[in-house]
Amino acid sequence: MMNTVMSATLWVEAIFFVAIAVVAILRAWKRWTWTYYGILVVLGIGLTGLAFNLINILLGGSITARQTIQPPMWSEAVSYIRGPIDAALFVWMLVALIRRGPWGLRRVS
Repeated sequence: MMNTVMSATLWVEAIFFVAIAVVAILRAWKRWTWTYYGILVVLGIGLTGLAFNLINILLGGSITARQTIQPPMWSEAVSYIRGPIDAALFVWMLVALIRRGPWGLRRVS
């Protein structure tokens, strides 16, 4: 019973977050200003995950070793790869915001 409930919950959660990602991509395509700031905030919050991953690496996995349920190794590998990419994208969007304003991809006249 619990396996079925957890599987259903994970599928609903996955569909929900894919829908949010699709909405963010469509609104970014239309260059809505609030979407730019929303994506920037989400990437900034993701920097905390990068900080925890770096601390976890430096301490030799002592943060996750205390947990009773260990996450799968592939999820940790994905977070280690995704963290620097998110940080680089956050810095790039922040620099574009400071230099040219929201949607810094516009050409300068």
